[in-house]
Amino acid sequence: MSNTYTFLFVPCDGVGHFNACIGVASLLRDRGHTVAFAAPMGWKGKLEPQGFAEELYQVSDEATAWKDAGAIWGEMIAQVAPVFSLPPIEVQKQYYFPMFQKVLEQLKYFNPRLAQIMENLKPDVVILDHFFHIPAIMDQG
Repeated sequence: MSNTYTFLFVPCDGVGHFNACIGVASLLRDRGHTVAFAAPMGWKGKLEPQGFAEELYQVSDEATAWKDAGAIWGEMIAQVAPVFSLPPIEVQKQYYFPMFQKVLEQLKYFNPRLAQIMENLKPDVVILDHFFHIPAIMDQG
């Protein structure tokens, strides 16, 4: 292959988001491109064995920031499952609004590290699978 590129995947911290990105990233890796993931600490050691660079960051200073990604989401689903039997407006109020607020707080926390990752890696392409645009990515445009 004459032209190879560096791709940076930035999925939000959810197993489904990562799995979807890994599928696309695998095709790119198999074609000789360099593929890196900007990932929360809970993903440490899960991406490198698949041939991807891990650019890790913390989402907060809480202890859960270092917890295994699968464990975090499994526990969260178990805790919020009863909410999903409520009327849709209650699901919005009790789950989605607080969850999006937490995600925004996490973005503020890890944005400086993501800016550093962008500066060091200098990716040709950034694939963002997130609920929100991230300033560190937009600043590189």
